[in-house]
Amino acid sequence: MFTGQYWYVSVIVAKGIRPGKRFTLTSGVHGDEMSSVHTVQTIMGRLNPGEMTGTVMAVLFVDGTLNVLKHYGVIPGPIGRTAIDANVLIGQNVYTVVSSQGGFIEWLVKITDNVRAGQKLAIQRNAFGEVLAEYISPVQGRISALRIDATSEPGNVLVFILSTSAAASGAVPYVE
Repeated sequence: MFTGQYWYVSVIVAKGIRPGKRFTLTSGVHGDEMSSVHTVQTIMGRLNPGEMTGTVMAVLFVDGTLNVLKHYGVIPGPIGRTAIDANVLIGQNVYTVVSSQGGFIEWLVKITDNVRAGQKLAIQRNAFGEVLAEYISPVQGRISALRIDATSEPGNVLVFILSTSAAASGAVPYVE
């Protein structure tokens, strides 16, 4: 670690009875990714080295999936649910809608909703209930994330929209 201190991480290794491909699953790269840690722990708990070909090493510290291990023959079994089965939208761009005012947010959409360009997404009111702003989708796409706080300050990202189409009104894709 940059401070000169030791950095301890948990490592789990499942070595199959036959040689084969080697995989490394990592998790918890970002401090707010606890679900990835649980995912890797769950996958490692489901592995049976007595049935495996190859080795899987988990560093609990980016998500892995059982389907990848099955695809490459590390573990036996049919491929499970895929992105196609789950109706996942693979977008080309992500667009944001940013709060222009401070106030209370009333959502008119929810996560995973499909939206069209020009559709009203949220209304923002002050403490007296007066409408301060209405937020409109700049693009056709799917709501991939939205702010869950009841209030928002000016400049906060309210929503992320995953899109496969061109943006209306000259909106610029989100760049991290």
